[in-house]
Amino acid sequence: MHKRLTTTVEEDATARDNFAALAERRERAAGEKLTLEHKLRLQRLEMAKALGTLQAAHDAAAAELAELRRSAAAGQAATQGEAASAKAADEAAYAAEHAKLAKQLEAMHLELSTLRADNREAAAAARKARKRAQQDCEAAIGEFDAEMGARHKEYEQALTAYNELQEQIKKHTAEADALRAERLAHEEALRAAAEAKRKAELQQLRLEAAAYAIQNAWKVWRKKKAAEAKKAAGKGKGGKAAAGKAAAKGKK
Repeated sequence: MHKRLTTTVEEDATARDNFAALAERRERAAGEKLTLEHKLRLQRLEMAKALGTLQAAHDAAAAELAELRRSAAAGQAATQGEAASAKAADEAAYAAEHAKLAKQLEAMHLELSTLRADNREAAAAARKARKRAQQDCEAAIGEFDAEMGARHKEYEQALTAYNELQEQIKKHTAEADALRAERLAHEEALRAAAEAKRKAELQQLRLEAAAYAIQNAWKVWRKKKAAEAKKAAGKGKGGKAAAGKAAAKGKK
């Protein structure tokens, strides 16, 4: 009878210890579950914040890129307008100069026709007066020939001056076309350089924004890990104290 009573008390103590251990494990498991759920919520919030930051940086970069494209298009349109205006002005000046020279040439042709008509009239008068005054006719013809030679020489000089002026106009036109092409090439090079610079600056801004976001996320993650480690250390000390008390009660 005494042996059976002793065995029953020991079995009850073992059962109480096992129950206390199970209860402690259940409490610890519930605490770990809550901790993990809290960590999961924090991680989700941090990921949402990081995604929001990255999206805001992307939207800002896209807006800046659109503004740069609009500015480049406006600059290109303005440059094309200026080039078209300069071309129209040059063509108008060339047309005016060409019209002026054409009028001069027409006047010279008219003068030549008049001289030829005068020549025919003088020849007719000379033929009529040949019988009356051969010597006077010869003198008049000599004078006329001299005058015609002078006029012809003047005409040749004027024609030579006109041809030289035409060559100068062609030369100046070619030089103006070359200068316009050089200016357009220079403006295109400036626009390309400005566009490359804007792209490089935009890429640098994107990299800086991404680096800033990553650094902030890393700092937040480190702070959270430090807080979790500190909290876990505090819970570990409290759990050991509770286990010691439970063991002391079981021995009693």
